[in-house]
Amino acid sequence: MGKEKKAAEAANKKLQGELAAEEEKVKHLNKVKQKMEGQIEELEGNLDRERKGRADAEKAKRKVESDLKQTQEALEQLDNKKRELEEMMRK
Repeated sequence: MGKEKKAAEAANKKLQGELAAEEEKVKHLNKVKQKMEGQIEELEGNLDRERKGRADAEKAKRKVESDLKQTQEALEQLDNKKRELEEMMRK
């Protein structure tokens, strides 16, 4: 019976050591997981800011294009008026 008890104690000690090693692995992996989750949150925040910045830039671009079109139309009208006046002055 003494040999069986010693063998059982040795096996138990070995299993406890393996369990402790596995618990350390789990602890380490949980730390890595938390770090990665933090990185994901940071990247998602960066992506949201980038999307907003891009949307704002597109909105500003459309406004500038609209303003440019209006200015070109106004300039064209002024050029037409100028030509009309020049023609009137020649007559």
